[in-house]
Amino acid sequence: MPNQPKKPEKTWKIRQALVLISAILLLVYAAKNGIRSNSIPYVTLVIAFIGASLLFLFVRYQLIVTTPMIDFRILNQREIAVGIVMALVAMITLVGFELLLTQELQLVLGKTPLEAGLFLLPLMIASGVSGPIAGRLVTIFGLRLVASLGIFLSAISFMILAYTDFSHQTILAWTGMALLGFSVEASMLASTAAIMTSVPKEKSGAAGALEGMAYELGAGIGVAIFGLLLSGTYVATIVLPAELPIDMIVQARASISETVQVVQKLDNDVGVQLLHASRVAFSSSHNLVLGIASSILLALAVIIWFILPKRLRSQIPHAS
Repeated sequence: MPNQPKKPEKTWKIRQALVLISAILLLVYAAKNGIRSNSIPYVTLVIAFIGASLLFLFVRYQLIVTTPMIDFRILNQREIAVGIVMALVAMITLVGFELLLTQELQLVLGKTPLEAGLFLLPLMIASGVSGPIAGRLVTIFGLRLVASLGIFLSAISFMILAYTDFSHQTILAWTGMALLGFSVEASMLASTAAIMTSVPKEKSGAAGALEGMAYELGAGIGVAIFGLLLSGTYVATIVLPAELPIDMIVQARASISETVQVVQKLDNDVGVQLLHASRVAFSSSHNLVLGIASSILLALAVIIWFILPKRLRSQIPHAS
């Protein structure tokens, strides 16, 4: 690695980090609180406004200060901006899908945490294998093809998994997960290539920090977005038994985990009916959420194809 001189003018930006963390937490809380049936709308709006204001002030400050904590100015370069978006989307889809699948395996299919983890192995193995293969493919076919094809295959895998019955179609589920793991990891490698080959060497640290933030933020946003979509569609589609006690209706409708807790309190046929209704509702949520994710990824694949250059800058021959 090239030697870089020390920069004593750069210090720890603790207060700025706290502002960013507070903004993200407030926005996520407002989003989660907004879908609750017993939430107070104006309180949710106030919290969302405060969070959005803090985020705006944070970004604004980073753009005008001489030594920012996060150098957003490098996003003016098209390749870097697209690379950050790819890193963000890759983590959102990967972490969000893992959340959805672990809930379905444990709460719907009744698997233990260990069994659910073992069921996810094809996804993890394919992700590990993808790295060196995708790196070679970028060298041969160029960044644009690998990046857009990786996102496209992720969309296809989501479409396959959206209509897969995990209780009976195990081989198809593993195939879809392996395709997802391979394609998402290829997209992540392509995002790193797009970022690190497009930034000047004196900005490489800032670019790496921005990419790292995109990964961490994507993981958090993935849990929030997929969780919100699952909760929203679950609440909208579940049909509660008419015999369910009134004092249990709110809890039973909140989420599938809450429904399972209510079922454990019921010892009669109502509990069986409620459990069946929860599984049907979660299956509908599963199909809808993965279908939405697939559509978004398809659109992103097309955008990346037209925005990214065919080759990395380091691969373009220079005139002698």
